[in-house]
Amino acid sequence: MAEIGRFLPSTKVSHWTARVIAAAMGPPSIYGGYWAGGGSSIDVIDKIRFDNDTRATLEATLSGNSDSAAGLANSRVAGYVGGGNESSRTDRIDKISFPGDGRSTLAATLANARWGLAAVSKSGATGFWCMGNSAGNNDTVDMLIFSNETNVSMSCTMSNARYHVAGMADAARRGYVGGGYSAVTDTVRYIQFTSYTTGSLGTGLSAARANMAGMGNEGVAGYFCGGWTGSDVNTVDKYAFPTETRTSLSGSNGLSDGYNGPGACADDGVAGYVGGGNGFTGIDKFAFPSDTRSAGVATLSVSSYAPASFAHTEGL
Repeated sequence: MAEIGRFLPSTKVSHWTARVIAAAMGPPSIYGGYWAGGGSSIDVIDKIRFDNDTRATLEATLSGNSDSAAGLANSRVAGYVGGGNESSRTDRIDKISFPGDGRSTLAATLANARWGLAAVSKSGATGFWCMGNSAGNNDTVDMLIFSNETNVSMSCTMSNARYHVAGMADAARRGYVGGGYSAVTDTVRYIQFTSYTTGSLGTGLSAARANMAGMGNEGVAGYFCGGWTGSDVNTVDKYAFPTETRTSLSGSNGLSDGYNGPGACADDGVAGYVGGGNGFTGIDKFAFPSDTRSAGVATLSVSSYAPASFAHTEGL
């Protein structure tokens, strides 16, 4: 039962037999997308299996009840959840180890306790925690070094102090941070992974908004999904790599509803997943590279506003 427990809730597992579970679930898949925390400060971690789009709730939980944290991954090794809002802002970094999905907490912490931040990853090397709200909005960037799990403050900044921002990456080249609050903005900033320099895209968002989610299909395109402009929106802005040309998926081609504060992650080269948010539990799936959307392929265990999302994918 130890292997099964990694993918199924701890409640009433003893009532089932391994044979029945195997018939219902099939053999375990190590690859999937994760939605961690969110909502009214919860510690739940849900996993969507990429092989069959089923959802399981991990036995492991976050080390605190947290919303508006950020998630990133060192694929095939671990996912990380940083910051968030509990009874107060936190600087903690939790680690979900792949493939076992156990949770530990790093000795390293964020450079400052904050929530509403974004996170992006350089494949196999480093993760970056960007912006957020500490004592006030900030433009801070700090870097998690995967090899030794130390976290260091960067001399570069994002130049615009905002929170409830979203992040996505072309994982060998650039990370992108879009939207957010100070006033709601359409700005997209980037960090160059080779030089640690930052700048702004000439092609910002299609409309000023905050509370989006971001996901990337390595070497092909990145996406900023949903959010809030003053009302909830279903628009998905797509940026082709490496040109950064923007197109928009909206109406029947966008999200199945206006998702305010969703999470998003991608099975690289296969599909992207967007779901959760304010009052929602459904997950939409966008096939790569066609962007054909399938609505409601899975359902989260709880409505999770501003969860931290990341993926364990075979593709990177």
